[in-house]
Amino acid sequence: MNKLFKISNISFKMLLIASISYFVHYLSNGLIFSYLSLNPSLIINDFQIWRIITFPLAGTSVESYILFFITFTMISPNLEKSFKKPFYLLFISLLICLHGAISIILNYNTNINFFGSEGISFFVISLFVFINFKKKIQFSKLNPIKTPKFALSIIAFWLISVVAHSYLFNDSNILYISGFSGLFGIISALLIFGEMKIIEYVKNRNKKIVEPIIEIPRPEELAMAYSQPKFEKSRFNKFFNTHHSNDGLFDDEDFTEDHLNSILDKVNEQGLDSLSEYEVEYLKEYSQRIN
Repeated sequence: MNKLFKISNISFKMLLIASISYFVHYLSNGLIFSYLSLNPSLIINDFQIWRIITFPLAGTSVESYILFFITFTMISPNLEKSFKKPFYLLFISLLICLHGAISIILNYNTNINFFGSEGISFFVISLFVFINFKKKIQFSKLNPIKTPKFALSIIAFWLISVVAHSYLFNDSNILYISGFSGLFGIISALLIFGEMKIIEYVKNRNKKIVEPIIEIPRPEELAMAYSQPKFEKSRFNKFFNTHHSNDGLFDDEDFTEDHLNSILDKVNEQGLDSLSEYEVEYLKEYSQRIN
């Protein structure tokens, strides 16, 4: 469950810039709109390239600002924690440029002025929902609410506001501009989330499973091991038990250190399977004598 935290550094700065732009727009009677809005013909014919970046600040509507305010106070701080700060800011910057470029390509022969921050808001909301789809968020001490349900309630409020704006002011362009920006934000978030899941899948697939390495004990380890009361003999006993026992085959003088070392050297060089029936019985009886 995610709690809604205080506004973080990047989210606060972006909200502050958007707020200043919003109030300057209305105080200047729309003057800022003429310089910052995205007009495809002005960019193509007069090379006013800055409009590709500045159009989200070009006199956003009331409902667009409210959506942006809610997004960057309640959602963006949580999403920002999923990324390193430079990457989060880079995502938003690239998103604005891509949004502007696509708007020009699809509307190059029109005289529509694109403005507003719906594209950014919908991108942040959608990506947050995709990442936390099965989680819940909580407002202070209120009951937790499912992330998709919370996001849908915000979008529904925004949609009703846009339709009312268009109807009251008889402005059909606001529906097209807001709808296009919102759709762009959702698709962009879906693509980014898809890339994140692909990267996660590739990392998990390429993880190497390190299996324990079974080493053949050195001769001195083998000799000392049988002198330990708690030694786990299963590996060697399983090998020895596959051979028939011939008790009394050896005399006391047969159990010399040199003889033992020669057999252990053979085990070290060629493995247990290289031992003869005689050598197996020798080691088995020797181990019984030292226990």
